[in-house]
Amino acid sequence: MPDPLDAPTLATHAAMATGGDQAPAAAAIVVDAFVDFHCPFSYRVVAWLDDLGPERVIVRHHLFAIEQVNRDATGTDWRLWDQPLDYRHWKDIPEKRPLLPFMAMAIVEANEPAQVARDFRLSLYMAKFDFGKDISDIEVVEVAGRMSGVADGRLRAAIADRAESTAARARIEADFRLARSEYEIFGVPTLRLNGDRPMYLRLAGMVPVEDGPRLLETLLAVRSGPPEILELKLPDPVASAWPA
Repeated sequence: MPDPLDAPTLATHAAMATGGDQAPAAAAIVVDAFVDFHCPFSYRVVAWLDDLGPERVIVRHHLFAIEQVNRDATGTDWRLWDQPLDYRHWKDIPEKRPLLPFMAMAIVEANEPAQVARDFRLSLYMAKFDFGKDISDIEVVEVAGRMSGVADGRLRAAIADRAESTAARARIEADFRLARSEYEIFGVPTLRLNGDRPMYLRLAGMVPVEDGPRLLETLLAVRSGPPEILELKLPDPVASAWPA
């Protein structure tokens, strides 16, 4: 039996990939960003890309759940998009369930102006990492929505609406299929610049606005370098002296 997520079964993702995004400026870099709201490194990358502005980058955000890869990378036995909202997280950590914030993000991107979607995306990350909130809680998601310009109660109603929730789940599935079609994307944040081979990127901290363009140019230079380079990591400093 063929894997239901292998390349021949994939639906065209172009409409979803560009939904809610502007047309690229002539000199802008098109970035496909695969991110997860439970990842602090995704937060740093999303904030950095936002600060660069549309004159430098046109970003297409894709919802990629690390939980799906950890449980079942192919999606053949367990699929996030088929789960109830109160499903058990794979490590029994309920505050790390990505389904609700993913669905809310998909609904906002499909129905709200681009600026509202941008603000909502950052509000979810801020709620999680700056204020320690549980973003699998609809109350927290609603607050993030109101802060971003979404009408009060809109997200709760949309999540309960069969048509809107079905479309949101389909978006989550499509993003995962996209991530695992041409390349086996395994983690977040993963970036694809101008359709080139994707790269997994972890930033040490938030990027100051004035340093953002330099970082982008550095990544472009590295990406255009020798094709032999598949992975480059910097080991952490030793915390204490190695025992004699």
